Amino acid sequence: GRVDKQAYMLKAVADMHAQQGNWSLAEKELFQVLALYRSIHYRQLQYTYDLLSSIHHGLANYDQALKYELVTLEIATANHDSVYLGSFHFNLGILYDELKQWQTAIIHYQKAIPLFAKVGALPIVHFIANNLCGLLITHANPAKALAFYSQILRQYPLRTNSDHFATYATLAECHLALKHYSIAETYYKKLVALQAGKPVSQPVIATFIKIGTFYGMVQQYDKARSYLNQALSLLQQIGYKRGTPSVHLQLFKIDSAQHRYPSAMVQ
Repeated sequence: GRVDKQAYMLKAVADMHAQQGNWSLAEKELFQVLALYRSIHYRQLQYTYDLLSSIHHGLANYDQALKYELVTLEIATANHDSVYLGSFHFNLGILYDELKQWQTAIIHYQKAIPLFAKVGALPIVHFIANNLCGLLITHANPAKALAFYSQILRQYPLRTNSDHFATYATLAECHLALKHYSIAETYYKKLVALQAGKPVSQPVIATFIKIGTFYGMVQQYDKARSYLNQALSLLQQIGYKRGTPSVHLQLFKIDSAQHRYPSAMVQ
């Protein structure tokens, strides 16, 4: 039991170091964890390999991230780890998605959905379905994406209104791609209503960016500018720089479309 506890504690330390961005130390500690577990023939190594994968994912070392996540899935399957199997498929879906291997990503997203549904994690089911629909819209066809998501809604209905973020976003994106602009607008408005009165967060900002971008596409420029400026001020409020250039770009496009060149140059 002592080696088991020692390995568990070292894994917790490695996890903490990974979260602090001390990747190389965390990786070294995880290799030590694996050695300790193997010395006592401990079989549940999937969580250690999953952590190794997430470290390399964070460093954008995709070959290593993929290698370790595939080992994770192999061990979890052999150990009949039904609780976390969905998470491992989801992680692989994300990796293949980012590697632009969209057909393989779809396979893993599809495997993850019923596994999360089985443990009652319906908001995650809809979040994964949103990722999957995004790939179908881009690479297959929007009608297929809408048919797939309609089936998900029937099969896995959400219990509370607050869980509907992924639902409204997915339906809005499907109908926008199908050029059903008035239906898409209805869902974008529902997204905004869902965020009303909520504290500043990434979903709130993402909502304003989504609806602002939509109004830009359908040439309702004043509405587009209003929502995008709200998104920009919220990004500045929380000091989040990653999303700021894309909002500036959308505002630039809107000003250019309206021939407001001095304003566009300022963005």
